[in-house]
Amino acid sequence: MGRLSLALLIAALFAVPVAAQNFIANGDFENGLTGWTLVSFNDPLGTTGVRLADVNGTGDATQAIYADFQTLTPVMSAFYNGTTFTAPQGTYPVSAAVSFEKQVTTPIPSVTANRVEFRLYDANVSPAVLVKTVNQYAPNQTGLVERVLFQNATFSIPATGNYYFGLFLRHSNLAGIPFIAHVDDFAFGEFGATINSGGSASLGNVLNLLLFAPSAASKPYFVGSALGTGPIVIGARKIDLGLDGLLVLSTSGVLPAIFDSYNGFLDTAGKATAKLNLPKDLGLVGIKVHSAFVTTDSAAPSGILTISNTCAVTIQK
Repeated sequence: MGRLSLALLIAALFAVPVAAQNFIANGDFENGLTGWTLVSFNDPLGTTGVRLADVNGTGDATQAIYADFQTLTPVMSAFYNGTTFTAPQGTYPVSAAVSFEKQVTTPIPSVTANRVEFRLYDANVSPAVLVKTVNQYAPNQTGLVERVLFQNATFSIPATGNYYFGLFLRHSNLAGIPFIAHVDDFAFGEFGATINSGGSASLGNVLNLLLFAPSAASKPYFVGSALGTGPIVIGARKIDLGLDGLLVLSTSGVLPAIFDSYNGFLDTAGKATAKLNLPKDLGLVGIKVHSAFVTTDSAAPSGILTISNTCAVTIQK
């Protein structure tokens, strides 16, 4: 994308009230358990709460909600409820990073019994009514940490009103081993697009930016990375990228060897992968990079169809 189209895109972002916020309050858990309520935890030998963990596998440990399951006989679980939000009727994507940390390298067995459940509740009635549950099973991987990006699901809001999500982390006696389940970067929103990171954020490696916008399947996309989160205010809403030099550089197209596939077309499922190829420059260590993307359509207001959430990584040595 050239500098002229970049200027037009930024102008469009300011001009049109496109939604960009995440309905999930404190979905990255950087504010601890603010906005989250522990409903139940039944492992007498375990713990639950928020801790630092490299859930995405980028080498960058960030705050994540967790349940450390140590009791191996009965079924153990941790259940949290999030903050109530108001959402319009429609179908929206949901995404999160999930990991299962173990003391052995063998895969967790009985994966359907060892899982994280994402539960959407209708809070317009009392007591609240469960609308839908989607499960993320343990991914059955070798190694001390099993990781998976939960980003292929959508939830339908049946009518405009108040809703909230519950997180249910489950350990079955069928696992036969203790493990720590983590959830991070939980996003659900009217933005209609989500972005998550994968790979390594260390010098000389590739950081994959995993894009998902099911409502924009086969549409053009443009990724931007910035040093700050701004925000860029869009009417009463915002996109959490700063208007800084890195944003201009990453969207200008002049360094495709570093900002690889930062524009292109989503596939028929609404997915694509952009790559941030990190140079071997010690001066980059410790810098936090924030990334987001938009999709475009000539029929959409100002040509902007969807705006994603923002994901962040800290560059490691």
